[in-house]
Parts: sequence; structure tokens; C-alpha cells
Amino acid sequence: MSGQRLDKPLETAAQSGSEPKGRENGRKEPVWDRSKPFPPGHELSTTHGAFSPSKVEPRAAELVPVIYELHPHLDESRDALAVHRLAVTLARIERVDAWLAEQDDPVFADVARGKAHRVFERVERWQRSATALERQLAMSPLTRAQLGITTAHAMDLASLWAAEDENTLDGEAEDA
Repeated sequence: MSGQRLDKPLETAAQSGSEPKGRENGRKEPVWDRSKPFPPGHELSTTHGAFSPSKVEPRAAELVPVIYELHPHLDESRDALAVHRLAVTLARIERVDAWLAEQDDPVFADVARGKAHRVFERVERWQRSATALERQLAMSPLTRAQLGITTAHAMDLASLWAAEDENTLDGEAEDA
């Protein structure tokens, strides 16, 4: 029976007339039988929501068109997967940033012991991933600058070749 999923939550403490077990958090949450797993889709153990697709995906869907609008060089047919990964990563970082801003101390979970919030390690990885994706998609300032320089060199070469072609054609016209 311990592996069975709950189809519905148990009674709330107010309904059962008993006091809730465990810590009180001031919310009207059901009292769960700890020997049974939470049902699918629950949000009782959610802290910042950065790992929850139901919390992250809607924001990522909002970010995708903004990314394309701000970076017109991106092609939706070729870059869609990388842009979506970037949007999900940015949405996760946003959720954690908002959650940290609500904490008593946005850096330390335990100030006395000097212990930072555990999510910082994950946020650092997400930030590195976002930076790498931005570089791959030529969104970072340095990459755009390098791309601009390359484009400028290509335009100079094209101009040079066009001028050489004109000179060649002019020379052939004079010979005729």
C-alpha cells in the first residue's frame, strides 16, 4: 500500500478537526499521509519552481518571440531548438531570482553557518549554459562584433572583386 498513489488529498486539518503534522506554514494545504507519494502535478514541494515544467514552459514560450524580435539574424526554422533551450534556461534563472528576492537573505540559507542557498550551484550552471547558447546563436556582444567584422571583411572582398571584374571588363573593352 505504501507505493500506491493518492487519487485525492486527505482532509485538511480544519476538516478533520486535528492539528496539522509537521511544520505550520500558514497555508491551507491538505495533510498528506507521508507513507504515500504525492499525486502527479502537485505543487506542495515546490520552492522556486525552476525545475517545474508547468512553471517554466509558459514563461519560456513568452521569451521565444522576444528573442527572435531582438535578434533578427536568427532563423526560426534552423535555430528553434537552441532558442527554446535558451528561453527555458532564462525562465529558470528568472524564477530563482524572483524566489531569492523573497527570502530573508537572498544569498544565505543559514547566515550563522555561512551556507548559501543550494540553488546557487544550479543557477551558475544555467548562466554558463545561457552564455554558451548566446554565443552559439551570435547574440552576445562579442560574437556580434566578431560577426560584424567578418561581414565587413566579406563586403570589402566583394567590393574588391567587383572592382577587379570591372577593370577586367574595361580592359577587354579597350582591347576590342
